[in-house]
Amino acid sequence: MIFLTTDAVRTGARTAMKVEDAFELLQLVQSARYLAERVRLPHSTYFDADFFLSSTTDSVFRQSTRIDYTFASIVDEIQDDAVFHNESTYAQAPVWMQLAVALDRFGGNYGTGASLGRPQRLWGIGKGTVDDYTDRVVQALVDLSPKYVRWPTPTERRQTSRRMASIGFKGCVGFIDGTTIPLSRKPSVDGECFLFLQKAALQFKCSSRM
Repeated sequence: MIFLTTDAVRTGARTAMKVEDAFELLQLVQSARYLAERVRLPHSTYFDADFFLSSTTDSVFRQSTRIDYTFASIVDEIQDDAVFHNESTYAQAPVWMQLAVALDRFGGNYGTGASLGRPQRLWGIGKGTVDDYTDRVVQALVDLSPKYVRWPTPTERRQTSRRMASIGFKGCVGFIDGTTIPLSRKPSVDGECFLFLQKAALQFKCSSRM
């Protein structure tokens, strides 16, 4: 026969209450995706294609997209990519807007989460949407890359070498572009080829015609 003291009974009761409280808290966490009330951002109504692509001044356009009006050419090149066309009930944002958001993010703070804040505030979209736009644009550019990113043929290398030699740069076949894309870390594949460690940024060799 086991005899329980009053203190033991009280201790057991307190333990049971703590377990019950913890179980209720666990149920609450598992049943709710968000514990704090979400503050929804107002959707952007300021930007529209006609105004943004034709009426924005050069300086403001560069501040928003990091490039000049060649932006429209990029839109033309990628807008038919499959990544921008799906069978979802909800239509995607215009390709020009997704590209603008991605470019704005590329010019942010070394590819970290901090770079989400500016496009989120500027365009009135959530962080998850910024990620979606960025992923689609990157995929579209990767799909487009074979058209523009390739090693020159032997004939093209000879032509470039002769052209550069004629202006005093014998043996030179390209340049390092001065525009960098900030990264938070080295790429996992061939990172040494693309990361300029002193500035933690990508570097590209451009031909003399660019």
